[in-house]
Amino acid sequence: MLAALALALMPLVEGPFHDLSFPAALEKAGAGERVVMVDFFTTWCGPCKKLDATTWKDPAVVAWLGERTVALKLDAEVEVELARRYGIRAYPTMVFVRPDGTELGRLVGYKDAEGFLTAAGDLLAGKTPLD
Repeated sequence: MLAALALALMPLVEGPFHDLSFPAALEKAGAGERVVMVDFFTTWCGPCKKLDATTWKDPAVVAWLGERTVALKLDAEVEVELARRYGIRAYPTMVFVRPDGTELGRLVGYKDAEGFLTAAGDLLAGKTPLD
C-alpha cells in the first residue's frame, strides 16, 4: 500500500524536465528570461532512450538546462498538434523556443552530454554550425 502511494506521488517527468503544459512553460520562461527547450521523443525511439539514460542524467546538462531553459519532454505521438506546429520529422528533436513561441533553433538526433552542451550553447549564443 505504501509503495503504491509512493509511486503515485512520484513526478511523471524526471531529471531536468518540468511537468508543465507548453503555454505554462512559455510563461515561466518569459518570467525568468529563459527559453523553452522541448525534447520531442517517441516511445519507440532508440536514440531518445539513449538520451534519457545518459545525457539527461548528466549533472552538467541538468544544471545548464535549469539555468537557461524551462525544459519539457513531450511525446510527439501524443502532442501531435505541437509536433506539427514545429515541423518535427525526426526523433529526438530538441526545439528551443522563445517565450513568444517562435523557434530559436533545434538539435536533431542523439547528443552525448558534451556534444549537447556545445551545440545548445552555440545555438543560444546565435552561432550556426558554419560559424
